[in-house]
Amino acid sequence: MKPLFVKPDQLYYQSVCGRCLEEKNEHRNGRGWWPGESLEDITTRGKIDADIVLDWVVCPYGHRRLILREGSEPARNFR
Repeated sequence: MKPLFVKPDQLYYQSVCGRCLEEKNEHRNGRGWWPGESLEDITTRGKIDADIVLDWVVCPYGHRRLILREGSEPARNFR
């Protein structure tokens, strides 16, 4: 899973969980789209403080995604 890169001055983010999306679209792990369900149901939102350069976000189904601040050493080392 590709990390979510946030801008140097960005505090808030949102992201659709890529693993949930794949599982639902491909009906893996017994998952699919329920009537009325949308991308909103697999979207995570959060805040990353300005002094934090690396963090994790966890979707409602437990999938973890790395968050990296653009221009930081961890972000430069990742690419």
